Amino acid sequence: MKQIDTTRRTKALFVPGFLFAMFLTTNVWAQTRQVTGVITDATDPLPGASVTVKGTNTGTISGVDGSFTIQAGPDATLVVSFIGYRTLEVGLNNRTIVNIVLQEDVAGLDEVVVIGYGTVRKRDLTGSVSSVKSEVVMAAPSINAITSLGGRIAGLDIAENVDPRETTIRIRGNRSISGTNEPLFIIDGVQGGSYSDINPNDIESIEALKDASSTAIYGYQGANGVIIITTKKGEAGKMAISYNGFAGVEYLPQHPDYRKGDSWLNARREAYRTTGSWNSSSDDRVLFGTNVAWEAYQNNQWINFDDLTMQDSFFNSHNVTATGGNDRTTARMSVGYYGNKSHYKKGKSERYTLRANIDHKVHDWITAGMVTQLTHNVRHNSPYEGLSAGGGIRVGSGVELGQAYDESGNVIRYPLGESEYINPLVNGTYTYSKANESQGTNVMANGFINLTPVAGLSLRTGLSANFEFQRVGTYSDRITTDRQQAGVSSSSLTNTNTRFLNWDNVATYQKTIGDHSFGVTGLTSWVKSIKETLAGSGTDQIVGSQLWWALQSNATIGATSDYVQYQSFSYAGRFNYSYRERYLLTGSMRWDGASRLSDKWDSFPSLALGWRISEEEFMKPLTFLDNLKLRVSYGTTGNSAINPYGTQNGVVSFNNSGLAFRDSPVLWYVFKQTLGNVNLGWEKTSQIDAGLDISVLGGRLSATIDYYDSKTSDLLLLRTLPNMMGQGVPTDKGRTDLAVFSMYQNIGKTRNRGLEVEINSLNISNRDFTWNTTLTFTANKEKITGLIDGEDILHSQYPYSKSLLLGRPINSYRGYALSGIWQTSEAAGAAAYFQDAGKTIPFEPGLIKVKDLNGDNIIDAEDENGYLGSQSPEWFAGLNNTFSYKNFDLSIYAFLRWGHWGENPLSDYDPKTGGRYTTFNYWTPEKETNDFPRPNANLEFYQYHGYLAYSYVDRSFFRIKNITLGYTFPKQMAGKTGLKKLRLYATGSNLWFKNKSKFMKDFDPEGLRRQIVFGVNVEF
Repeated sequence: MKQIDTTRRTKALFVPGFLFAMFLTTNVWAQTRQVTGVITDATDPLPGASVTVKGTNTGTISGVDGSFTIQAGPDATLVVSFIGYRTLEVGLNNRTIVNIVLQEDVAGLDEVVVIGYGTVRKRDLTGSVSSVKSEVVMAAPSINAITSLGGRIAGLDIAENVDPRETTIRIRGNRSISGTNEPLFIIDGVQGGSYSDINPNDIESIEALKDASSTAIYGYQGANGVIIITTKKGEAGKMAISYNGFAGVEYLPQHPDYRKGDSWLNARREAYRTTGSWNSSSDDRVLFGTNVAWEAYQNNQWINFDDLTMQDSFFNSHNVTATGGNDRTTARMSVGYYGNKSHYKKGKSERYTLRANIDHKVHDWITAGMVTQLTHNVRHNSPYEGLSAGGGIRVGSGVELGQAYDESGNVIRYPLGESEYINPLVNGTYTYSKANESQGTNVMANGFINLTPVAGLSLRTGLSANFEFQRVGTYSDRITTDRQQAGVSSSSLTNTNTRFLNWDNVATYQKTIGDHSFGVTGLTSWVKSIKETLAGSGTDQIVGSQLWWALQSNATIGATSDYVQYQSFSYAGRFNYSYRERYLLTGSMRWDGASRLSDKWDSFPSLALGWRISEEEFMKPLTFLDNLKLRVSYGTTGNSAINPYGTQNGVVSFNNSGLAFRDSPVLWYVFKQTLGNVNLGWEKTSQIDAGLDISVLGGRLSATIDYYDSKTSDLLLLRTLPNMMGQGVPTDKGRTDLAVFSMYQNIGKTRNRGLEVEINSLNISNRDFTWNTTLTFTANKEKITGLIDGEDILHSQYPYSKSLLLGRPINSYRGYALSGIWQTSEAAGAAAYFQDAGKTIPFEPGLIKVKDLNGDNIIDAEDENGYLGSQSPEWFAGLNNTFSYKNFDLSIYAFLRWGHWGENPLSDYDPKTGGRYTTFNYWTPEKETNDFPRPNANLEFYQYHGYLAYSYVDRSFFRIKNITLGYTFPKQMAGKTGLKKLRLYATGSNLWFKNKSKFMKDFDPEGLRRQIVFGVNVEF
């Protein structure tokens, strides 16, 4: 290979996909010589520190001992930087040996923050961006790094659920009605892939881009905010190996005690006393439906199916990482495993991960790299999980009378006789009685080439591919609870393949001229997604052990297939300007085209200004002030929030009833439920943000405050058309009835306004003891400001939970407003209110009392229109305190979520039994209460006037989220074992909570479970 002349050279390059097709440059190098040195902080060497020759492309990084070697001229200036330390410029002055000591940047102003298609120093940031580093991500053991961030980033609301698949993530509230409100996730610079697949040990930082100035560079994809995940890269120097592992137990979900014994009996006595069927214990026989139940009670035979089908869950996680390299090639590889036993017996899940990051310097001005990840998930659902009613008892429904097993240990199918419930244990009678298994393999690969032909210019092309292969198989024998009515088995197999491609080309140029700094970014981005689904099903399989692998052996079989594709193409440009690092400007424009829409193309601009007031001369006397920056931004983002093909008409096959010609079946078609709209365009969100960043006392105290106001217009709403238009096949798969036609239209408006505060303080810092505190606070006011015809849209099927209410948040609840129970002392007042329009049925003590909204003394549908609350919190906050004393560390993290509503876990009150929980505090003449109405053996709960007032409840709560105590062995002690680092820790999660509502007593507000975890971090 011909050697390139290093004193004077000319290069001509062809770069596919870039706006720059050819460039020519000439660099003149002065005579250089070898310069060596060591980079340290106050005490230790700093491996991986960056050393560059100012004004050139020459650079290197320090080795594991902090040493470096670089070629530089005698009068050159070295620029030395390291994350968390202040960048230092050192003049050589004819020296060849230079030892450099970096000072810790307590204020963090030189900290690099990842933004859209690039990075920026924190001091130069003009948008609203929150950053969390790896040490915070790893503060508590977790298999999902994102869900552990709730309350740690202002504006990021994470409503957790015990099943991560049901967790909702929002940045600055909801704004879209029909479309998704989930933020866009960018992993190592590209979209695609699942954040839940990434092992938290592999994460270097997580950035949340919140305002339109930060997200507009992503155009339509950034309408709901952007979360950027950057994984760790290899480090030059001697290879290092680390192990991170933890194991623990997750306890069964909390709930109030079940009724049993006297509590069970007394509730039924009251229900029958109300109807006059019970007067004393001599009438107890009337409380039991069958003689078998009566005998079971007399023999004190109780079954707690939770104890028989559920268990505390044990889990463990192991991750091994190897990293190393030299000044040209660095690599990092990690392998991970996570496994846990389900809370339902006979269920388990496992996850395997393999990740590799490789970066190689092909030439001084050419680098290439590859990021790959393989994730394999396996989940075996328990036969007792998700039980179908089918006449059986659902696990978690309480304590039942009877015996679960006979004397030989066999399951008794009907513990109280065939007229009563089915024993759910029949689902696990034998190995193949009920099976549900899902497997998924995700493969993600991202390759890139980066060229830096001249100082300040970077040209990067990157192609990423994400392939997901999912398989779900189910089998239910005829004896199981969900198939006992049909009397035959059922089996199904579904295969889903998803292919996602993303090709980005980015050109960036940075230049500093005197006091002026400029930055220009141009890019193109192409995205394509294809999803293929093939599903087969059958009933009455001959051999149960074949599960879903022999659908052809079923008496009846069926098959469906589906294909969905969409793609988009985008152009974008961004301009950054800084004067004396004091006055900052950022402007961007993006043009997006999306295949989902009829009006495919639109533009999304943004502009942001920053003023570092602390750099002004008149602020210099304030020596305690490190940084004071004012930010203002405005921008527009879009959303193509509809399903692919939502703008097109179509027909689909339909088989609700037979259609034959000459006694032969004929396949027939009808219009699909969603009709096309050739005028459908973009949903747009315009947002203004005003922010203030302040740091004082050498970074001991810092705060970020943001106020924002975002307005979304042209909402993409799926509108139901009049019945006169006819009916089509419903969107919900599995339904065989016809549904009213609907159509996507650009109608409606929403608005979100809010305040965000992040405060960090170093309260105490000395040789042996430090104390850090982080506080976040978010208040968001969300509401619908416009709907078609200016009226509420009431949902036909779920009017109380899915209606759209003007002036209220998107996910709002309406209905009766509960006031309590009519008391004996209020008998006269109760009699003045009526349950019917004719005013013939008055209320009486022991019945539900709700608010009479229109003042007509009649409780009817007019009083169901009261606004109760929404799923969105009014505000939430997180407080984290971290302490360290010598080698011990302790962190305590508390979280508060306030003003949000949800389903009431006690809404299924049964007036015949007093309810399954002891916290169903019902009214009696002798013991009056304002909780639940008087039991009545002749009524179902829905027959009580105003019963819907119990459907939803304020689910505000405060909880201690995590407590972690760790110990790091001294370096001398760890070194004797050949280890660089050894840390042991214990974590308790969800240990304590306090709910606002009395109806939520003893229920975890998020459905989460207590965990105790023990872990170890080892570096070799």
